[in-house]
Amino acid sequence: MIVSLKKRREFLALQGKNTAKDLGDLQSPKDFLISYKSPFFICHARQRQAGEYIDSKNRLGIVASKRIGGAVVRNRAKRRIRALWEGHNGLQECHSLDFVVIAYNTLPNGEFAQLQHEFNRAISYINHKHQTFLGKHNGK
Repeated sequence: MIVSLKKRREFLALQGKNTAKDLGDLQSPKDFLISYKSPFFICHARQRQAGEYIDSKNRLGIVASKRIGGAVVRNRAKRRIRALWEGHNGLQECHSLDFVVIAYNTLPNGEFAQLQHEFNRAISYINHKHQTFLGKHNGK
């Protein structure tokens, strides 16, 4: 089951100015915000703060703007992202993260195998950065 982001402020929190390319810049878990860019989408992930959302499940927000096409194309892009999300096993390793996936116009017509490959790379990258970050800040 997908737990999704609903409110605009939740989406905006994930697209803030605080993108961390170097983990050395981060001071606390609330600063954790990482992005991964692929030819099909950009994926942002952020550690949730205490009291933001009680459940430890990861949440997903999908952005498919009119730039990628009409309603049919946008809905196809969202369905494909949800299918990738539900089919990915590495999400259990990350807890309490919010994800926003912003679809590019190449996503609706891309080969599903390529989409899976890119999505796996994105989740692996984010998971690695998150584990590195947690290890760095829990060790202090």
